[in-house]
Amino acid sequence: MLLDTPGFSAFEIDTLEPEELSAFYPELARYSEKCYYTRCVHIAEPDCAVKAALERGEIYRPRYERYTQLIDYLKEHRRTKHG
Repeated sequence: MLLDTPGFSAFEIDTLEPEELSAFYPELARYSEKCYYTRCVHIAEPDCAVKAALERGEIYRPRYERYTQLIDYLKEHRRTKHG
């Protein structure tokens, strides 16, 4: 999958692990280090600092929703790639 993002001509995410995606979202990355689990993907894990910031309105919800769509894509890509 290629993404068209400001500052990049093309950005391929197929090689990323789901846990790595938040590093490309600065507003998520700043909270990620405070998550209880080091491999947190910020979807359903308990004690997730990103989800807490989202609920407090500190993260723009539509941007987070796009992030979750990409996580779903990466998980599906990994499933089909590894059979």
